[in-house]
Amino acid sequence: MIPTVIDLPYTNMGMGACLIDGLVCPSIDGMFDLCGTTIMYEWDFTDFCGNNINHIQTIEVLPADEAVFVNPPADLVLNCEDPIPAADPLFYTNNESAYR
Repeated sequence: MIPTVIDLPYTNMGMGACLIDGLVCPSIDGMFDLCGTTIMYEWDFTDFCGNNINHIQTIEVLPADEAVFVNPPADLVLNCEDPIPAADPLFYTNNESAYR
C-alpha cells in the first residue's frame, strides 16, 4: 500500500523569537503503476536565514503477480467419431482480482 502523503514537521528547537518551526508539504515524483514503479516524496525547506533541510522518501512498487488460469481444462484423447467439446470461458487471476 502506498503511504499516505503527510506534511513533515520541522523545528530548530529554539525558544521564543529564535524558534523556527512549521510543516512542509512534499513534492511527489511518480505515480502508482500496476507493472511496478518508483515513487519519490521530497520535503524541502529553506528558512529565512538560508538554512536548507531536505528529506526524500523512495517507495518502490513491485509489479503485480503474474496472472494464471483458474482450473484450466485437462488434455483430452478422443476417438475419431467423438464430438469436439465446446470451449468454456477460462477465468484467470493474480490472487488480487478475478477476470474473465
